[in-house]
Amino acid sequence: MPDQKPIDTLNGFAEPGQRLVGPDVFEEELEAVLSACDPQVGILGPESVSWEVFSQTAVWFGAMRANLLQTTHPGVATALVEKSKADTSTRLETTIAFVDGVVFGTVEQARELAHMLHGKHMAVSGRIKVAGGVYAEGDAYEGNDLEALWWVLATLIDTAVALYGLFIRPLSPAEKDRLIGELPPLGAMFGIPRSALPADWASFRAYFTAMLEGPRTCITDTGRAAAANVLAVSGPSPMLRLVRAMTIGWLPPAVREGYGLRWDAKTRAVSAVGHRLVRAYLKLQRPEKRRAQGFLDARVRLGLSPLP
Repeated sequence: MPDQKPIDTLNGFAEPGQRLVGPDVFEEELEAVLSACDPQVGILGPESVSWEVFSQTAVWFGAMRANLLQTTHPGVATALVEKSKADTSTRLETTIAFVDGVVFGTVEQARELAHMLHGKHMAVSGRIKVAGGVYAEGDAYEGNDLEALWWVLATLIDTAVALYGLFIRPLSPAEKDRLIGELPPLGAMFGIPRSALPADWASFRAYFTAMLEGPRTCITDTGRAAAANVLAVSGPSPMLRLVRAMTIGWLPPAVREGYGLRWDAKTRAVSAVGHRLVRAYLKLQRPEKRRAQGFLDARVRLGLSPLP
């Protein structure tokens, strides 16, 4: 395996697939974090901004957005098209269950989920079929490629902050900085070293913007096929169709255009209906119903009141 040196997240990675998170590196990063955690509290804890943000079920209306941002990366897009047989609902449920488990679970639960994810990624590899950005046809992609892992996590963070701000309240600059400061334990669940992570929200946004501008992301025909898979809605699924329309509106314009998604008057109208219904739904729900079950269970486990 190549040496893993400190990584400049603003300038990207030297070569596609150069840094792979192998079993030894993964175990080292994981155990360095878990050994310092209270076994019952888990990797973050009730005082963290991460607990507050990811406890809100409203943020997961953005899961489809995160998926579409992820597939702007040619390696991620190819892996999704070639290796994933899960439908949209199953993929979203899997993502939510993983984040819920590692954020709110015990140390043992986090360890088990992290090993499961790493093992799943170890089985993912292949060759990129369609060139895009810095990626040439025939370049290898790996499920445990460090750039791809960090990009996937970054899209979840960016989406969670956006949706929390939309449906709950905007996070303050200090809260955003704290959220980024809490990334190392969460990153370790993917095998991402601290050196690959930004120090504050400004650095995170600079990295995120630079990635979307390319050339380390590029929407190819494979990406468009992956996006079609993510956005596919079958049968009578009115809520999913509303989420689909809202998702199109939540995407950066360049990404929306790259996927060939229409943001016309009809889609905007459906999106507006979706926003009204989500806000009404959240308002009508009891406070505990607006929270992730893992969050509620964790507070009971720690002897805390059900809600802060």
